[in-house]
Amino acid sequence: MQNEKKNWLLGIVMSIVPVLVFLAGNLIISSIIQLFYIPGIVAEALSSGAGMEILQDKEWVTEQLMNSSYVAVSTLACDLLISVGIFFWWRAVRKPEVQLKNAFTGKKIIFLVCTGIAIQFLINVILVLSFMVLPEKVSQDYQMLSENLTGDGATSVVMALAVVIAAPLSEDLLMRGLALNYGRKYMNDVAAIIITSVAFGCMHFSNIQLAPLSGVLIQVVYASLIGAVLAVVAIKFKSVWASVFVHFIVNGSAQLLSVLGGNAKNEDVVSYCFYGVGLISVIVMIIMVRKKMISSPDAPTFGEIEAAKKVVADAQTAE
Repeated sequence: MQNEKKNWLLGIVMSIVPVLVFLAGNLIISSIIQLFYIPGIVAEALSSGAGMEILQDKEWVTEQLMNSSYVAVSTLACDLLISVGIFFWWRAVRKPEVQLKNAFTGKKIIFLVCTGIAIQFLINVILVLSFMVLPEKVSQDYQMLSENLTGDGATSVVMALAVVIAAPLSEDLLMRGLALNYGRKYMNDVAAIIITSVAFGCMHFSNIQLAPLSGVLIQVVYASLIGAVLAVVAIKFKSVWASVFVHFIVNGSAQLLSVLGGNAKNEDVVSYCFYGVGLISVIVMIIMVRKKMISSPDAPTFGEIEAAKKVVADAQTAE
């Protein structure tokens, strides 16, 4: 994509604006949902003999919310509702995109599936190696975050839907559909990828409610790396839906690994099988790239289609 003009400051601002809108919307929606949980918490406190003054204890209220289904429901509802707004915003500015049918073929779907599994595989390897040298507390804090994101009991299905479906949909439409393309309009592709990927990683600081800072920092770092890969996928395939699909696979494989590992008699066997599948995925990706089996769609983008329609309309008007 050729930059229309380079204006780095404007590019940075335009890349960050969608993120700020997303965070503001997330805060508003989660606050509204929280109102439905507060009465139940109050009733439970009163029935246990506690007075209304306990509601002034912010730590107690936060603990009650974290122990309820609030986090899972709030996360799912926020991502789904915000996805709707982002989708229509994206449709209005999707000029660098090709039509969905032109972004996917059989070979490309195989490549994208392998990419998602490979990302999860490499992240797991990096985490295992990192935890060998990092303090044990960091590993414990990250484990807490991972367990909270997986969900448990009645909230597990809701949290799984939030993490596997809703989060990739909202985050990729936001970061690879809006922020990245705004950045590419005013900066070169490398700068746009770096800025939006770091912004994507920093968005995960919102999970500070689920675990201590050290555990969240681990996620912020690897989310930034994943964001960079997803940005490259979106540019290469000329479709945000390609990165959405890969993101589905990344998060879905993590959830599947967690469920299988938690229910297996020997968790190590599940891990070894996953590492085997991950290694095979990496090899398949390398082979497909080296043999040039994957190429960018040569179909016109929405911007080119609109420009062609305008030329035809102008020509008809001139006649």
